[in-house]
Amino acid sequence: MEEAADELAERAQALGGTPVSGMDNLQEFATVEAEHEDVYDIRTSLANDMEIYGDIIETVRDHVELAENLGDHATAQILRDILVQTEEDAHHIEHYLEDDTLVFGGAMD
Repeated sequence: MEEAADELAERAQALGGTPVSGMDNLQEFATVEAEHEDVYDIRTSLANDMEIYGDIIETVRDHVELAENLGDHATAQILRDILVQTEEDAHHIEHYLEDDTLVFGGAMD
């Protein structure tokens, strides 16, 4: 996500905009909330990540459509590439949330 944010910031600058920077500004414009600093077990943490990935995927899809409607096909393509990678990452996390993963097992027979 960090690489995607950098790429979008560069695109915004290339179009004459000013990307958002600084933690306060990023939190103000973020479409997701950061996970609390409480200690979670790995399954809970990954489940929280999946919820955030879903929000990010939905937002990116909306922005692909917005960029297309504005005739900014280059930005739409950048967003599509980000969308594909984000969906792939979410799929890998989802795999770890299967019932038979992330459990401690005894010796294999």
